[in-house]
Amino acid sequence: MGRITINLATFPPRKTGLAARLLELSPQCDLMRVYLNGYKHWPKDIFRPNNVEYICGDGRQAPDLGSQGKLFWIDPAVDEHYLTCDDDIRYSTIYAAHMVTGCMRYDNQAVVSLHGGSFRMPKGNLPDDVDPRSIRKLLSYTAHIPRDTAVMLAGNGIMCCHPMTLGLHKDDLIRGPLHSGDDEDMAIWCQRRKKSVIVLAHNGGLACADFENCNVQAQFANPECVAKQNTKLRSWRRWQVTPRPTQKGRV
Repeated sequence: MGRITINLATFPPRKTGLAARLLELSPQCDLMRVYLNGYKHWPKDIFRPNNVEYICGDGRQAPDLGSQGKLFWIDPAVDEHYLTCDDDIRYSTIYAAHMVTGCMRYDNQAVVSLHGGSFRMPKGNLPDDVDPRSIRKLLSYTAHIPRDTAVMLAGNGIMCCHPMTLGLHKDDLIRGPLHSGDDEDMAIWCQRRKKSVIVLAHNGGLACADFENCNVQAQFANPECVAKQNTKLRSWRRWQVTPRPTQKGRV
């Protein structure tokens, strides 16, 4: 099965979120990696478990990648289930196991998430004069989703994939302007390669919003970030849902 890694990007205003995620997630994986945007060193007042590594995205050691930092370590040469998480979501103790099991159910041939959706539009093109989010049908990680559902776009704050099986490299993902959306990076890569994106069946207890942090300098409230994300989404002209692969053990 390879190792399980959990990969997170954060920045100083969400320090309490970082501390909470370390406690929740580090026991669930072999290795946890943190991309510290805006930090020059590991924060001295936050305990770092032994299985946690980090990079400082301070513009000197590495660039400030924003949320795209959690894709930084993707490498198709490494046998691992690569989970991406956010500093403003709380995760249950069975979260990682649920995600890895879901990924393996499709022989690691799909990107799986607890959150995602599809666009309603003609001929697969996003209209230039319409906000993509206004024509998106969303399956939320906070809702009960009774069955695995193929979608166009996954939420990378609750995502798992197997880069070796998919042939996925970070240089194929982090493209275009920085702070332009890791969800969009992954979605367009999957569209280009015709890889399935699946929201796994789940109840509302696997993850929930961390209300102390989710509104702290949120990208969805930043018009510049939203404009970059929408431009990236509109750059792909053939949006479609790729059907789910055959589940392991089924014909």
